[in-house]
Amino acid sequence: PTEAEQEELMHAVQEGSNSTQDMVRVFEAFLQKHPDTNYRPDIELNLTRASIENRDDARVVLYGEKVLQHSPDDVVTLDKVSQSLVVLGGKENAEKALKYARAFEDIIDGMAPPEGKDAPQIQEERDRAAARTLMTQARARAILGDKEESQRLNERAFSLLPSEETARASAESLLDLGRNAEAIARLAEAFAVPDARASSSDRLTDRLRLGELWSKAHNGSEAGLG
Repeated sequence: PTEAEQEELMHAVQEGSNSTQDMVRVFEAFLQKHPDTNYRPDIELNLTRASIENRDDARVVLYGEKVLQHSPDDVVTLDKVSQSLVVLGGKENAEKALKYARAFEDIIDGMAPPEGKDAPQIQEERDRAAARTLMTQARARAILGDKEESQRLNERAFSLLPSEETARASAESLLDLGRNAEAIARLAEAFAVPDARASSSDRLTDRLRLGELWSKAHNGSEAGLG
């Protein structure tokens, strides 16, 4: 890179240090001016991370897929790109989401068992990541019209990590299959399962949804729900 290009990049880094929105703006402008820069891989990685923080799914996919072309084992990017593709929707995006989510799952499965005093915490984080990528695959399968496989994947996620989120996902996929009685039971588990990461608003949403489904199945009454 020329000295002028390096100076421009330093200026862009300084200008983008105020916020992730500023970072995206100045780095995109730099790439537009210097499309063949040797710094492109690093800039695209920074753009991916900033877009994740900005919850900008379109840019997460745009830059994240470029990162994965030269760093296919980047677990953070695999995870976030697959999730963003599902959010964007469409069958083509769902197919790509499945590919990335499976790659992420394979990496987790290939890890050696954790050791040391932090092993339980590390294993829990791995289980959460594995459950998350199974739910991403389930959502992609639902987009592709494979409701049975979607439910099976959500059930695997719940079996691996019985949490509020996995129980709710399992309940929704059961509802899609018309298995309402099973969905009510699973949603009751979503409401009651011990989960330090579940918020009060999550619990309230589960309880309202549970009451709605129970009443619909019992002539408008919540009697017996408790």
